[in-house]
Amino acid sequence: MALYSVIHLAPDELRPALAEARRVLRPGAPLLVAVHLGSEVRHLDEWWGHRVDVDFHFLTGETLLGALGDAG
Repeated sequence: MALYSVIHLAPDELRPALAEARRVLRPGAPLLVAVHLGSEVRHLDEWWGHRVDVDFHFLTGETLLGALGDAG
């Protein structure tokens, strides 16, 4: 299960991360992925009263499906 975890990866990190998920899953095992749909990157310096340095990469369905397909 990858709930809102791949949204923190840069675009060039997405395919290798999904390939690694495939490597550790049993053949035929499901992978549940949740993302924010879109094409923007949101950066936060503050979150819930705490200083942070975090990016949220919104993904298009096409981008995510392509990366999943490439990962097998």
